[in-house]
Parts: sequence; structure tokens; C-alpha cells
Amino acid sequence: MKDNVSIYKFRDTMVKYGFSYHGATALYEYLEQYEEETQHELELDPIAFNCDFTEYESEEELLSEYDDCNTLEDIEDNTTLIRFKKEDHFSDKVVVEERFIIQNF
Repeated sequence: MKDNVSIYKFRDTMVKYGFSYHGATALYEYLEQYEEETQHELELDPIAFNCDFTEYESEEELLSEYDDCNTLEDIEDNTTLIRFKKEDHFSDKVVVEERFIIQNF
């Protein structure tokens, strides 16, 4: 990204715009890969990223937003779907949840 934005700055910024820590990390990694593949340098524009991408806590929540989509494959047929894991560490166990970010369509 222009100005060599670190993952730390990106995460801190995107958390302020409503993304979770893990979601901001997944979005950063996706955008970095996009830059490498396309050779197109992006600018840190949290308002644009917040408008272009939405994070969902569950598959049910995501699918409820799109009436024409009944599966994650339907979502993938229409837009970019970023899957990531959110880990919570408790004293006696670790809880891992699958979460999703999509590029809004």
C-alpha cells in the first residue's frame, strides 16, 4: 500500500470503522495479495474499505442479507468472499469461529 502501511496501522484504523481485529487482519492480507497479483498499489482509505467490504459473524448472518443466495458458493459466484478464523482464548479452552468478509454487491 502507498506509504507502506503496516498491518498494525491498518488494523488499528479498520477496528475504529467497525471491523474486528481478526477481520481487519484478514482484509489486510487479502488487499496485500490483491496488490501483488495486480501490481496495483492501493491507498489506505478506511471509509472506502468500510463501504466496499462488510464483515459477518456467521454464515447465517451473511446469507440472511442476500435473498438470492442460499449458500456460500452462491455468494462466491457474485463477489469476493474472504473466510477467516476468530480465536478466543479462555482459561480452560480455545473457541474458534469461522467468520466472513464480502465485497459488497
